[in-house]
Amino acid sequence: MPATINEPLDFLQRLAESFEYVSLVDAAAAAPDSVTRMMLVAVWQLSCYNSQPLREGKPFNPLLGETYEWSTPEGDVRYLCEQVSHHPPVSAYHTAGGIGKPHPWEAQGEFEIKTKFWGKSIELIMDGCESLKLNSRGEEYRWNRATICVNDLIFGNYWAELYGKVKVQCKKTGDKAVLTLKPCRGKLERRGEFEGSVFDSHDREVSEHPDGVLVS
Repeated sequence: MPATINEPLDFLQRLAESFEYVSLVDAAAAAPDSVTRMMLVAVWQLSCYNSQPLREGKPFNPLLGETYEWSTPEGDVRYLCEQVSHHPPVSAYHTAGGIGKPHPWEAQGEFEIKTKFWGKSIELIMDGCESLKLNSRGEEYRWNRATICVNDLIFGNYWAELYGKVKVQCKKTGDKAVLTLKPCRGKLERRGEFEGSVFDSHDREVSEHPDGVLVS
């Protein structure tokens, strides 16, 4: 596999980008009703991918025992991630945010990075579990990650796309969100297209966004 398909950062750093728009999580923790909280958590999950349509590479695999720590300038959000296994490659992180003790919210997750080589392309599948706890509400949200695929490896003009179905669920309230990131099928101008819906505890669709586009 050519080294040039890698970005100049590793997976632990890449995961930290999930908290670029951490204000959405703060807003979810303060929102008065469960459906609004689910909408904000779903939008936050989409924001984790906002730069992907303009990126062509994949992050480097971290070394066993490698750690990466990040915090906001105000110190109200702290992120720590560690590579806890090398074969298979597994990363685990914990993030605490907000003012006060205990923190208004905490996020954690662990991933095994699985790859599938298809001859001219390689898929990066983040197989694991992530959760967000809104401590003031006693709610826990869980979700899965979309798949990154780097295409046209043989000819060197490689390009990356993001696709898959992301489901966000809150067991306590019964609310859920379904986000579908669409494959571009070689049409690079269509990278980042998605559709999403939010459902309440009675499985009624309360919000729909059929023609969304991720932008950086």
